[in-house]
Amino acid sequence: MDVIRYLLKRNEEIALGFQRIEERFARAPDIVRLFSSWISGMMEVFAIPFVWVSILNEDRTFSIFNTLEQSPFLRERLNRVDADYFLELLGGDVKPVLANGNLKSFYRLLPPRNKYFIRSIAVVPIESSGSVVGSINHGDFLPDRYDPAMDVSLLQNLAYRFSMRLTDLCRGIS
Repeated sequence: MDVIRYLLKRNEEIALGFQRIEERFARAPDIVRLFSSWISGMMEVFAIPFVWVSILNEDRTFSIFNTLEQSPFLRERLNRVDADYFLELLGGDVKPVLANGNLKSFYRLLPPRNKYFIRSIAVVPIESSGSVVGSINHGDFLPDRYDPAMDVSLLQNLAYRFSMRLTDLCRGIS
């Protein structure tokens, strides 16, 4: 019975952490602060050592990438990725992908200005106006931080809410 109580309490703490991050980005006045709030929130709330952004290398995402690149904080955590490669990596789905073990297929997601030693990864697709524009990636040197068998529903819900906010804020950039 104590194990069940512990797990329930731990799950509640995790859900509250996601809620705190969502509250941060819900107040973001622009897309730089939107992305910064996710990254800093995940690093602070969940002690995730490596968080960065991948944006699809397409004309329609140029303004997002260009805006994010203006931020020194984000510039170090930003890269462009080929759309075909990225969509293949997702396996035709828009759900977060968790992986550990052989991560070679994920290396192209790493930002060119920073090389992270990761042994597990979470790739969280983000959308704007209903189309995938990239991902926010979480990496850890611990191999069991992100296991493909883990439930991604809280992360997927956070990404959905983030994508809704991104869609709203992208209306203000060109």
